[in-house]
Amino acid sequence: MVGLFAMASKFAECTLGVKYPTVLPSGVVSGGPMYSLSRALAERGMARFGKMTR
Repeated sequence: MVGLFAMASKFAECTLGVKYPTVLPSGVVSGGPMYSLSRALAERGMARFGKMTR
């Protein structure tokens, strides 16, 4: 069960990374799973869930 959950979460991270890349003004693509997760949730009106607070 743990392996199945890990594979599913990795698939979701990779899918979000491809769907929501961060393109800088110079044309360089940067970011990672956490950046794309926060952007994807912000577009759906759930920006609060994509950020860690103290």
